[in-house]
Amino acid sequence: MRSSGLAGVFRHVLSVDAVQAYKPSPAVYELGIRAFGLSAGDILFVSSNAWDVSGAKAFGYRCCWCNRLAASMERLGVSPDLEVRGLDEIPAKLG
Repeated sequence: MRSSGLAGVFRHVLSVDAVQAYKPSPAVYELGIRAFGLSAGDILFVSSNAWDVSGAKAFGYRCCWCNRLAASMERLGVSPDLEVRGLDEIPAKLG
């Protein structure tokens, strides 16, 4: 965060280092519910990685796939709740 000039910009910075595990471990996705004090269903998880969306969806998050390249969704057994080409589309899709 410091080297990017973003130190102090975000209220929460979540890192797999805190749980010594990598996605799609549920311990990683649990970081969000602990940080925000919300249930998984009350959080919109956004990723440009279809596999990450699948892991978060399996954990219980509502998910948005930022599909910048208009790729086909990987067949991983779950579908995102929203699909956008850019992050600026999310507010309109949420209605």
